[in-house]
Amino acid sequence: MRVGVLVRALVQAEGLDKPSPLASLRGIWEELVGVELSRHSRLEGLRRGTLRVEVDSAAHMAELKGLVQGGLAKQLSEQSEDRTVRAIRLRLGNQSTLGAGDKRR
Repeated sequence: MRVGVLVRALVQAEGLDKPSPLASLRGIWEELVGVELSRHSRLEGLRRGTLRVEVDSAAHMAELKGLVQGGLAKQLSEQSEDRTVRAIRLRLGNQSTLGAGDKRR
């Protein structure tokens, strides 16, 4: 067997060919919080129904807290395919790691 065929079979068998729940939430996040707030936040992880989000400033954190209190987790869950978001945990991050110049997104 060729190595490429084996690798493809392994990737499919392990489910690595499917997008992660976090990846599928990024577009929904931007749609719900808006482009501007999305530029100042980064989805860090999703574990046991809690979405962890890093925010680059206290002002943007306050704005996102208002959205979270207004039911953002429920909206994310309703719009995602796997409906796994039950809570959102925000944390203030390093301003240099986020923002409009962030190449990781």
